[in-house]
Amino acid sequence: MCLTKINIYYGGRGVIEDPTIYVLNKMTEVLKELRVEVNRYNIYEDKNAISTLPATLKGVDGIILGTTVEWFGIGGYMQQFLDMCWCYADKQQISRTYMLPVVMATTYGERDAELNLIKAWETLGGIPLTGLAAYVENPDEFERNESYRIIIEKRTESLYRSINQKMMNLPTSNLAVKTNILKTRTIELTPQESEQLSRFASNETYVRQQKEDIEELSAMFKKMLGEGAGEDMPKQEEPMPYADDGGSRPAGKNRGEAEDAVVAAFMRSYRPEPDFNASYAIIISDQDQILHIEATTEKIKCFYTNSNEADVILRTPAKVLDSILKGKTTFQKGFMAGEISAKGNFKTLRMLDTIFPFSVNQNRM
Repeated sequence: MCLTKINIYYGGRGVIEDPTIYVLNKMTEVLKELRVEVNRYNIYEDKNAISTLPATLKGVDGIILGTTVEWFGIGGYMQQFLDMCWCYADKQQISRTYMLPVVMATTYGERDAELNLIKAWETLGGIPLTGLAAYVENPDEFERNESYRIIIEKRTESLYRSINQKMMNLPTSNLAVKTNILKTRTIELTPQESEQLSRFASNETYVRQQKEDIEELSAMFKKMLGEGAGEDMPKQEEPMPYADDGGSRPAGKNRGEAEDAVVAAFMRSYRPEPDFNASYAIIISDQDQILHIEATTEKIKCFYTNSNEADVILRTPAKVLDSILKGKTTFQKGFMAGEISAKGNFKTLRMLDTIFPFSVNQNRM
């Protein structure tokens, strides 16, 4: 027989005298006596990973949302959890999940907070039930009151019966508003994609790196706009001459000669930077070639290989690379124009135009 599964989400601060903790503990005891599988999540303990909590709704039959009104409203932790449910949770799962709100207040506002939780769960598409809401002036007296204990137990049993009897609620305007007006302004994702995205969102290192990359791109784009404001379009130049060994091969630019010329151009234009070492893999998309560059403060290695393992991986057609070698454009401008795709550290990518100043070299020629 499949056990009923109920999750408890506690949105308070975890202080000892919080009456919500007492209520949730009592409800847990009753549910376990009814052979219910209960999982408790203290949101304040997972505050750095709140965006991953909607994934825990998978496979549950019901949930209990417990929070404490200490001065105003349901509190920040519970609000963040509900926000993440709106962004990342599986709405199909929520549509068949029962929710019982538990709100204990040490100040005014427990009824408003309970109503907010009910309205939020209805808007998400779930099934809210009548909850427990109370004003608690003295936690010790509240816990010793036998009548209050019975009310808590009866309401918990009611949650269990509602889930197992598949009780339905009458339709509400909140559900109509969600269906006809409210739209989640995000791309359509599968539950698995939403779970993966929520893990990325909770990874502080990943988010910080993404912000730094965006700042680098913004600065680079602004710099390019500033530099390009007073520039004329570069004149068309004759194609770069390629070496000819004068041997048995016919005159002209065959593939081997072109490869030699590209490697020679990088070798000739290299300008090392102090304390800078990096590797680049340039995938020439229309020629099925990978040009590998290893740049150090002492020397440079440039050769063709079958491996694309490097600090920065670029992909571009041969004509764009040829334009860069001729000084008509730069790696940065090609990237911003979408002619070059790149993967890796943007600071390292930006250094390409510093260590290979093709446009400066062409102007000196």
